[in-house]
Amino acid sequence: MLVPKVVTWWFIVFLVISRPIFADTLKDLKVLGWGGGGAFTSTSEFNDAIFLASDVAGVWKQVNGRWQPYVEGLDNYNVTALVGFHQWLFAITTDELFVSNGTQSWRSTKVKLDTYRSTSDQVYAKSNDGKLLCIANRDQKISCIDAHNHLRSTPTPEKAINGVFFDHKDSNLLYFFSDTKLFTLNILNSHIELLKTFADKIVSLQTFNGHTYIATSKNVFAVADLESAAYSSAKIVNFFTVDDAEGDIAFISTGNRWSTHLKTIDLGQSKSNKLPKVQLGFDKGLPHRPYQNKMTKLLSVNQIKGKTWLTDYWGVYQLDIGDDIKLIEMTNNAINTVATDLVVTSTNIYVSTMDNGIIKMHKSSTDPSPVYKALAFDKLKGHSWSLLHHDNGIYGVISPWDDANDYLFEYSEVDDTSKSVKLTNYTTRDSKGAFWGKSYSRQLIFYDDFFTYRDGKKGGLVKNNNGMFANDESNRLGHSNRVYRAISVHNDLLFIASCEGAPRVLAIDKIGGLKVLENLPRGFCPFTLYSHHDSLYLLGARKGQSVIYQLGDNDFGQLLAAQKGSAFYQMAINPNNDKQIVAATISWSNKATSGLFVSNDGGQTFSEKSCLMSHKNGVAAIKFDQDNVYILQKVGGLILVAKTELFSQDSCS
Repeated sequence: MLVPKVVTWWFIVFLVISRPIFADTLKDLKVLGWGGGGAFTSTSEFNDAIFLASDVAGVWKQVNGRWQPYVEGLDNYNVTALVGFHQWLFAITTDELFVSNGTQSWRSTKVKLDTYRSTSDQVYAKSNDGKLLCIANRDQKISCIDAHNHLRSTPTPEKAINGVFFDHKDSNLLYFFSDTKLFTLNILNSHIELLKTFADKIVSLQTFNGHTYIATSKNVFAVADLESAAYSSAKIVNFFTVDDAEGDIAFISTGNRWSTHLKTIDLGQSKSNKLPKVQLGFDKGLPHRPYQNKMTKLLSVNQIKGKTWLTDYWGVYQLDIGDDIKLIEMTNNAINTVATDLVVTSTNIYVSTMDNGIIKMHKSSTDPSPVYKALAFDKLKGHSWSLLHHDNGIYGVISPWDDANDYLFEYSEVDDTSKSVKLTNYTTRDSKGAFWGKSYSRQLIFYDDFFTYRDGKKGGLVKNNNGMFANDESNRLGHSNRVYRAISVHNDLLFIASCEGAPRVLAIDKIGGLKVLENLPRGFCPFTLYSHHDSLYLLGARKGQSVIYQLGDNDFGQLLAAQKGSAFYQMAINPNNDKQIVAATISWSNKATSGLFVSNDGGQTFSEKSCLMSHKNGVAAIKFDQDNVYILQKVGGLILVAKTELFSQDSCS
């Protein structure tokens, strides 16, 4: 079947590299921890350095065996793939193409993209003659860049292109696939031809011993013979090949996205006598490995320094091809976490995270490689939204993946024991109208007992060991109870704020009586409450701005507004100096738009200190501790900065 020739066009991609990747102000900072991540999407070797990408935290660079954030100038942290091409390192994000020389800041090429890790299976391909780099788009086009940084885009008959692959002999012949359809594109004349529509979804194309093969979810075919399968297996998730001295080795993984089995296969031409199964060697020192001990769907396969590097949702690996084929984990400090809250005690640091529960590490500003301990994995596997230090215990709210209920988790620093108590009685988390369609108890507070507020249609105030504290309309804020973490104890009352309908804030006493009811400024959505002495601060967003209000006598005064991030989310006042305030925004997207602000005059004026953050995606917690301030980034790790540095008058750019 032939598809009519389509129009192509060329223009120059302007690549400008200027300022260094790290500002001078970072020299006094100590990063205590991990890189953050959601899925590890790609690795790349460039100028003798190794780079790693994720769909949450952008890009890391390996320095002395450890991963270091490499995101300055990268405005989108959702990176689908990394690729070195001539003198540039390209970051293919979900919506734009960025470029760096590997030592300096990222810059946008102004090339718009549409990619995503779950549907862009082979997001890029480089021609064998080294002249072209082509990228698969989901918006009905293929974009190709040549060695002179010219861009050529070719419209395609199918909208969502899942992958591209150059013919290993003819650099002018590009294969591309969309769902079950395999096409070819002639680079010279832009002619597109549909080769075949398969019965099953296409997984990938690879070269094996001089021949091109294509895998669907059930079969592997030689492109020279698309009618007769060279290999068949149920539920093929990935297919890739490795160039080995004894002959190419073909691999498949079978199963599903979250649990796969990796093995070699015989396509009838291999000279290898390798074992059929790959031995999995996970790093048991990582907090998530006690329960995340399987391979998931591979998101990238790359050749780096003579080794095959793999990434999946949970880690980074090398294939060791010897008498046996082994998988060696290289994840190191790039632990897959998205942080949500922080507790700092005299000896330890505790971090709550999405997916990975609660993590503990020893408090040491001099240890370059802190050791982490997972506290709740053996009991509760899922999200943890907030932490609280009470007496000698560390308390957190944990929401398991496989349970619709929320649990109060308690850990004792005295005897290193833990326990959990179910807080709610639900059959589902799905709740239309709740934040992001899921119902959770996100904030934990102590008010003569432990309380949380569960958002969602059937949500409300939850008291430890007593179910719903007061399940009546006076204590339920709207139809969907859109209370995120806007609950706090203030002046011996329990304050709760909602941004649903006509936003309001109410206060409840210890016997459930309603004491205060105030309407919030029109259009304001509160996400967090912060109490300090006689002042209550409401942090959130209003009319496209991130805003902080201070509750006064029956009114709300605006403390700070900024065109940064999605909402103001965290603030803290120096307990030894009320004039010193630090506040930060958060981004609900993967954009590098958030900011950090400080005041030395009690909030009369603020200066921006965003350059202190390794990532500009937002701050999940701020804690003062003696002479330092801990700033927990949503992704990017935990930063320890001296108070004198944070509140200095030096400019920050």
